[in-house]
Amino acid sequence: MTHNVAHFASLAREYGQGGRVHYGIILSDQLPLKELLARTLRLLDRFDGDALRNQIVWLQDFKEVFPDLAAER
Repeated sequence: MTHNVAHFASLAREYGQGGRVHYGIILSDQLPLKELLARTLRLLDRFDGDALRNQIVWLQDFKEVFPDLAAER
């Protein structure tokens, strides 16, 4: 897991072009620790290590979305 998006996205591209294997890269914006942990746990509930192999995953895709309570009224 890294906040260094530019560097690791480039490395993943190089690995792919070279036919090399990596165990997955999780990219994230800087977040408070509690939110970083919550999103990481959601990701790990959904994917195991084999599913992450050679993948780039954005932690922002695991932000918890709450329904709009005003729309229910």
